[in-house]
Amino acid sequence: MSFSSGQKDMRHVDPCPNDFNTSFTAIKTIEDEWPVKRSKKDEVDSLGSIVRIKEAEAQMFQSHAADARGEAVSLRQLARLESMKLNEVYYEKLSKLCLQETEERRRKKMEDLKTLENAHSDYCEMKMRLDREVAGLLNRMEAAKQLLV
Repeated sequence: MSFSSGQKDMRHVDPCPNDFNTSFTAIKTIEDEWPVKRSKKDEVDSLGSIVRIKEAEAQMFQSHAADARGEAVSLRQLARLESMKLNEVYYEKLSKLCLQETEERRRKKMEDLKTLENAHSDYCEMKMRLDREVAGLLNRMEAAKQLLV
């Protein structure tokens, strides 16, 4: 590159500037370069902060997922316990119902038994009465036969 005789290289900063103009130009050049470097640093910092934010989000989602899994396990246990309790209540009610049905059948059988006992008692009384009547008739026939003979 060719430079004019009075100008210094803008990229090169002389530690001991000869004149104020040259010194100001060098400082201006450094300030112009600094924002470029600063923006790259800002970009790196920004990307780093984005990465940290995404890692924090991932950790948060993992925490939420772990909480959800724990809650699902506890809900399954609760559902299992409720199911067992409902089954107990169901079988208890079923056994009471069966007991009631059995009691009803027993009551009907007892009524049938009483009816049969009453019928048998009536039958026995009738049979004994008929036996007495037949015995009486036989006695009268025997007495009539004795009178005729």
